[in-house]
Parts: sequence; structure tokens; C-alpha cells
Amino acid sequence: MFAATPSCPAPDCHGKPTSIFLFQGPNACSWRLMTYAVYIVECADGTLYTGIATDVVRRLAEHNGAGPRGARYTSARRPVTLAYAAAFDTRSAACKEEARIKRLPRAAKRALISATPFRLPVLEPECAG
Repeated sequence: MFAATPSCPAPDCHGKPTSIFLFQGPNACSWRLMTYAVYIVECADGTLYTGIATDVVRRLAEHNGAGPRGARYTSARRPVTLAYAAAFDTRSAACKEEARIKRLPRAAKRALISATPFRLPVLEPECAG
């Protein structure tokens, strides 16, 4: 999925390109050009909500009350925090993965979250290179 690199390969990584979603890894930033993402947020009551977005940072803000577009489910369970995100090249692939994740039992979702090393979105990472 996402792999850490010795230096940041994105040419304008420290700007704010709209089509690059950056993840901060343990050693350096890693990046992937992304059109769609499947994400899981953890609600204040411990429940998990799975969704799809083109901009996970914006969507997370909406779930937390910034703007009128947050999900009804999360509106009563704020604040929510991002627990998992995965990039997909097509909406179709993202929708299929979202549906697969939604069918998983809670324990399997927790295992997926734990097994994913890069979950923290950042707009301007501090790269090692």
C-alpha cells in the first residue's frame, strides 16, 4: 500500500497539491497520487464508521461538524478520529473495498487498522530528504 522512502519523491511535496494525499511514515514521508480513498473513522463512543472520499482531510472535518455534509451517524458521535485510509485509482475499486470492509466484523476491522502502518494524514510533512 504505502511505503516509506529515504527521501520525499513528490516534486512539490511541501506545497499543497490537491491531488496528492500524504502519509507520514516512521522514517520519511511517503506519497501516492490518489483519486479516491476508503477511510475508517473511530467515533467518540468507540464505534467505527467506514466511508469513501476524494479528500479524506476535508471529509474528516465534515464528520466533526465543519460544514453541513457530515454523516448522520457520526454527527451524534463526535469527535471522530481517522483510524485508517487506503488509496484507490478508481471510484469503482474504492466502492468495492468500502463494501468489503463494511461487511467485516468489528474484530477484523480492528485488525485491518492495526496492520496498516501509515494512517496519519498530513498536508505538509517533514521529509527526511
